[in-house]
Amino acid sequence: MKNIQSTKTAKMNEYIKATQKQITRIYIDRYLPARLTVKTDDGRTPLEKLAPYYRKTTTSTDIFSHEGLFRIENGTTIFKLNTVDKPIIRKTDPGSFGSLTLLVDPSIYEKEAVLSQLPYEHTINPVTSMYYSCVPQVKEPKLMLIIDGGSNPNNIYFLATEDIDHLLIKEELVELMTALF
Repeated sequence: MKNIQSTKTAKMNEYIKATQKQITRIYIDRYLPARLTVKTDDGRTPLEKLAPYYRKTTTSTDIFSHEGLFRIENGTTIFKLNTVDKPIIRKTDPGSFGSLTLLVDPSIYEKEAVLSQLPYEHTINPVTSMYYSCVPQVKEPKLMLIIDGGSNPNNIYFLATEDIDHLLIKEELVELMTALF
């Protein structure tokens, strides 16, 4: 019975790896999430300016333990997230981003199916993520702005499936960043 379980887990993990895309996280250096709720010169908050770009909200649960990071998605699916850490790249482009510096993090989380129990000692962190995109009604946009924390933002970053130097990605980055300032 244990051998059948191991084979099932191995096949599920192969499928997960085959369907995962290379996703890069992009952070704006020194941009604090608290700024999203502060009114700008035009009397609106960045969250209000982002409203036309809103696409969806998701909820998940992150579980931290001495055995690593786990995530519950859709309320039922449990994954162990194995981090493949890579060096952060600092990007400046005065023509596109003005004086801003972007921090490009190509590190990835490899999902591993969990078919057994979670560690007994752990800390639970519920996560609400709001997704924004310049491209309406596209199932998988090339660039998304993610704000974690709902109406009390605690993290903000972009997810890109294309190179940040790609012209269309730069244009979308600039459009979304314009709403942030």
